[in-house]
Amino acid sequence: MNNLSKDITELCLDAANLKAEYRSVIAENTRLKSEVEFLRSLLGQSIDRLASEKDCKKCSMKLHSNAISNLPSCNDCGKQKYCASRPQLGEWARINCMHWQKGEE
Repeated sequence: MNNLSKDITELCLDAANLKAEYRSVIAENTRLKSEVEFLRSLLGQSIDRLASEKDCKKCSMKLHSNAISNLPSCNDCGKQKYCASRPQLGEWARINCMHWQKGEE
């Protein structure tokens, strides 16, 4: 009987140790789940920020393009026919030229 009581005692201790390990694994699992959720939220925020920066770059490029296209050029200059700085056929028109004059309307 003495051996049987030792075996039962060892089994009870093993069961108690397993139960404690199980609880620690569950606690660790819960902690890891919360960390994963936190990292997912950070990733989502980073993706949103990158998307908004990309949209912002597109927007700033469009604003820059609009600003350039609204500057006076050789195409709407009043001195277009007799200006020495005017571009020849196939050349780029000058933008914001210092010789630009308002044309007749």
